[in-house]
Amino acid sequence: MMTNITRKGFLAAFATASAMILTGCGGNEAGSGSGTQSSSGEKDSPASTEPKELEIVESGWSISDQGYVMYGIGIKNPNADKEADLPSFTITGKKQDGSIVFNDQQTLFVIAPNETVYYGFQAGNGTAPDTVEFAIDDCSFSDCGTPDSETFTITNTSEVPGDFGMSSYTGEATLNLDLSGSSSPELLEQTAVTVILRDAEGQIVYGMSTFVNTPDQGESVPFEVSAYSVPEHASYELYAQLW
Repeated sequence: MMTNITRKGFLAAFATASAMILTGCGGNEAGSGSGTQSSSGEKDSPASTEPKELEIVESGWSISDQGYVMYGIGIKNPNADKEADLPSFTITGKKQDGSIVFNDQQTLFVIAPNETVYYGFQAGNGTAPDTVEFAIDDCSFSDCGTPDSETFTITNTSEVPGDFGMSSYTGEATLNLDLSGSSSPELLEQTAVTVILRDAEGQIVYGMSTFVNTPDQGESVPFEVSAYSVPEHASYELYAQLW
């Protein structure tokens, strides 16, 4: 789980228009974003409309050899002018009779306007559930423009099968942002890299994440996501997000 943070350090990284990817972001106060610009002699525009809720666009899971749930999830921010800050979701495992086996919560860092992020990890307590449910739990929104490009570019990927149900997923993550202007750079030192596995029908069957040091703008960092109890799958995908 991530430590408690504020948005100040993150938003300060985008203060210079030529350096930022998330155009239009601001931070007059937590959860509010920047004030709306107006022409000379005009008052600020009225407050923006209520943001749309985050959407779980897809999810999937499998059971490890030890009875844990290995899940992957995609969450979309459908707003064109608001970022989602510290979004969290719950993973609930149930038995066939509806009784709850476990209930876990995971918090992410930020989801940009019109962006879909993917995350995967282990959930549960070792008792295998019959069903697993995912639900958006909480987040705050602040004004922000639609990104001009992806935060990271991932290249040179490979799947390296191992013994005893182990596999490694490797590659390089290149940062497309300039974070040098951040007033709290320690909040941006880590990057989460996630592998998502899909079956022949394209359904998610597995997810796992690891953490690496965030590179400088234009630089790359190698990564290796170690996965265990890997199920049968037809394809894999790799994603990165600031943590």
